[in-house]
Amino acid sequence: MKKVLILLVSLSFASSAMAEQSWWDSVLSAVGLGDDTTEQVEAGPTADGLLESISSKLGVSSEQAKGGIAALVNYAKQNVSEEQFASLTAQIPGLDTVMQYLPAIEAASKNSVGGLMDKASEYSEGLGNLNALNKQFESLGLKTSMIKDYASQAKSYLDTPEGQQAKKLLADGLLKI
Repeated sequence: MKKVLILLVSLSFASSAMAEQSWWDSVLSAVGLGDDTTEQVEAGPTADGLLESISSKLGVSSEQAKGGIAALVNYAKQNVSEEQFASLTAQIPGLDTVMQYLPAIEAASKNSVGGLMDKASEYSEGLGNLNALNKQFESLGLKTSMIKDYASQAKSYLDTPEGQQAKKLLADGLLKI
């Protein structure tokens, strides 16, 4: 009878989905002899998580999320030191990869408002960077008023214990918006 009971218990463990462990690991864990080397890693911010957050909260496409974050981070890059930017990209895994989606911009006609901004930006690097950011958002089919929404949502996403330093670095780079 004991053998039948042990067999039934073993089969029940084998058929259960105990954290995708092997059958033998399940049995060992059930009797307290399992290997406890599995570490719980705190999930920090990632570029994929940031993009998903932007896309879902702001109702934009994946391409618009990628391009908008790349433009925003590129703007921040212009306003912080190389060390600070390297730290920011190190703290958000995958962020350096997102930078490949930085939208290309075309020069505006000199008769348009964008053309006037181009001319004015010749006299101010900060204004030039902001003008480029505006054009990048427009090239994605986004209103420039969404720049602040992207910045706000990015900071909100990073507002976790693990994301505080990245949030501060990003905020430092976006002070001039």
